[in-house]
Order: sequence, then C-alpha cells, then structure tokens
Amino acid sequence: KEMELHQSQLKLIREQTATFIRDLGALRAEVGSLKEKQASIEQGLGLSHGKIAESCASFADRFAVLEKLVGDASTVQDGHARDLKGLKDSHDKHERGLDELRAASSAHASIPDRIEYIE
Repeated sequence: KEMELHQSQLKLIREQTATFIRDLGALRAEVGSLKEKQASIEQGLGLSHGKIAESCASFADRFAVLEKLVGDASTVQDGHARDLKGLKDSHDKHERGLDELRAASSAHASIPDRIEYIE
C-alpha cells in the first residue's frame, strides 16, 4: 500500500512537472512576442539605440531655427513699429494742417454773404 502511495505521488509529480514545462514554454513564447512588439514600437518611435542622440541633435537644430525665426520676427516687428510711428506722425502733421486750413477759411465770408455785402 505504501508503494502504491509513492507511485501515485510520483505520477502526480510527473504530471505537475509536465504542466509546468508546458506553461514555461508558453510564457517563453509570450515574452518573446512582447519583446518583438517592444522593439517594433521603439523602432517606430525612433528610440532604438543610437537614434536618441540623433533625435537630440535634430531637436537642437530645430530649436536653433526657432530662435533665429523669433529673432528675425522681432527685428521685423521693430521695423513695423518705426513705420507705424512715422505714419502716425505724418497723420498728426496733416491733421494740424487741416485744422489750420479750417481756421483760415472760417475768417472768409461765403459767396452769398459777399453778394449781400455788395448789394
């Protein structure tokens, strides 16, 4: 009876070992699949070895271009500000001239007033 007990325990251990080996194989396949997916995602995002440094270099280049554009835009903006100030000054000058012309013409009599004065 003790022998049967040992044989049944040995059989159970063999079955469990076979199940563990089968599960271990399935897990290895799943881990391999996940590694392949991770590698393809990293490659798609450009995160593979060596590409990170290239990405950083291109980022620095892009940032330099943006800084240059901002600098150029501020120079252009300064030019526009000077042009706008010149236009405002010119407008004010013409407005003063128009006011002087109105003041001068207000001293003159209208044509009906002149005719009435002559009569």
